[in-house]
Amino acid sequence: MKDLKEFLKKQEQAAIKAIVSAASSAVKSKGISLKSMLDKDAKALKNYTSTYKKNIADGLEGQAAKAASDFLTQLPKPNLQNPIS
Repeated sequence: MKDLKEFLKKQEQAAIKAIVSAASSAVKSKGISLKSMLDKDAKALKNYTSTYKKNIADGLEGQAAKAASDFLTQLPKPNLQNPIS
């Protein structure tokens, strides 16, 4: 009886380890795909500021156009953090 309990206990521990390992792998995989998605979105946002800079310069004149253009030029690429990593 004692041997059976020990066997079942070890079997349960092995099953729990397998479940935790599978869940951990799934989370890591999701983190990798999210990182590439965030990088892509950050590039898209930076490209948007370039496009917006051109469009706003067409709508403004003089110092206002220059100030808007200078401001948008100085915006860095967004640093989107991956909450899974």
